[in-house]
Amino acid sequence: MITLKEALQLSKEELKIFKDDLKAKIEANPELNAYIDVNNVGDGVPIAIKDNIQVKNWAVTSASNILQGYVAPYNATVIEKNDRCRIICIWANKYG
Repeated sequence: MITLKEALQLSKEELKIFKDDLKAKIEANPELNAYIDVNNVGDGVPIAIKDNIQVKNWAVTSASNILQGYVAPYNATVIEKNDRCRIICIWANKYG
């Protein structure tokens, strides 16, 4: 595992290798049962986020049954800022 700071310093080729490795690990562990998409991240660095942060078109539950089925209509400000910094959300963690 590498830090975000280290990932942001990777070359495009190193980042591609990192993403391919991450994708293989995700596919090998279906029990993660999270919202994961490593196919559409472009040149960005993939990160995991907590599921109480809105990512457009992703389910947001905030570990609450009341919000089951709610889909975010827009990106939170932090997600917009991440997108501008080559950081792409791929996974909504459910810490509960």
